[in-house]
Amino acid sequence: MIDGACRTPQTDPEFGVCGDDGIAVRNSAGTGGANVIRDCEVTGAFDKGIKVSDFGVARVERSHVYGNRDGGLQATLSGMLTAGENLVEDNLGTTSANGIATNGPAVGSNLPARLDTRGNICRGNALRGISIRNLSEATLRDDYLCGNSRTSPGFGLAILDIGRPVADITIAGVASVYNGGGLAITGASSADLGGKGSPGNNVFAFNGATGQTSAANVQNHSAQVIAATNNQWEHCGRGWICDEAAIRQADVFSATGAGAVTISPSQPHHRRSPPTITAAVPSFAAAGEIVRLYGSGFDAIDGNGPEASCETIEELNTCRPRRGNCVFIDRQPVEVIAVTPTMLVIRAPFTCVRPVTIAVRTKYARGTARFPFCAPAETTDGSGVPFTPRGD
Repeated sequence: MIDGACRTPQTDPEFGVCGDDGIAVRNSAGTGGANVIRDCEVTGAFDKGIKVSDFGVARVERSHVYGNRDGGLQATLSGMLTAGENLVEDNLGTTSANGIATNGPAVGSNLPARLDTRGNICRGNALRGISIRNLSEATLRDDYLCGNSRTSPGFGLAILDIGRPVADITIAGVASVYNGGGLAITGASSADLGGKGSPGNNVFAFNGATGQTSAANVQNHSAQVIAATNNQWEHCGRGWICDEAAIRQADVFSATGAGAVTISPSQPHHRRSPPTITAAVPSFAAAGEIVRLYGSGFDAIDGNGPEASCETIEELNTCRPRRGNCVFIDRQPVEVIAVTPTMLVIRAPFTCVRPVTIAVRTKYARGTARFPFCAPAETTDGSGVPFTPRGD
């Protein structure tokens, strides 16, 4: 555990007295092979919990980054950050604290900062869950962004002031729920939310202030047309086919002069076909340990809301009665703590001692997804490994 508390004779020392970041990777460190930060707790930093800057390269995995003054993880000044399966929460010391952020090139350089993610939970941060800005590039996969904007008006995900019309930003399998806003795109920014190269499989739902009537799930203030097909939406309706007119009216907003957000075809969350599971990570677990189930076809609308919060997801995903996404391991119902269309995050109900089977079923599916657990790592997606944070 890295506790960034500053211990000096001063009661309130200024930035820099102890070093502002909990962990700093900088000055091209890692260019010959990424620095790996794994299974750490990082808290109490004056600035960021973990910062990768000045052409540094780092991979942060399965760590808990919380309670840092000005944010959790950041790639900036041409830094390159790969973040996989971290819990980044409650970074609240300033009104600008984000969960994960990337923030542009080094002075005099055109090399963007780079962010690649998979399977992170970003919740309860002051401003944004994930922030991408100022000539940055990013690929986001299977991240869960919930309850951000706790102290400032913000979004689960924001893509801001990229500085060039064509940016390499791809988003797939991400959930943005219960934030001040779901997604905002501004300036010359653009993103692929589904349809150009991204398979979609995102969900944008239950964002905005209570009683807000304007669309708060996706807001486009950029002149770029935003591709956002094959996603789940709050106002899809309860049928087998989404009400796309309702989605356009209540979920999506394009400012005057901004490009359209193309949503068709959208993905209904009620479906007869069963979900699929392609990996369980880790494949062995102790009782109470967090396990991620990757796949597709999970119900991220009923599994997240509508009248809930980040702390009550378990109540929406039960087996008796069947609600949202029902998960059994060896016939024991399992606690679900996060849902995207491509990832369920659960707690292992017992410590692995022998091979068992995970079973997942959504409320309306005619069938059940099954996958081995407490057994050697296995995937069905052809990747050969259960966790590939830099892409398949």
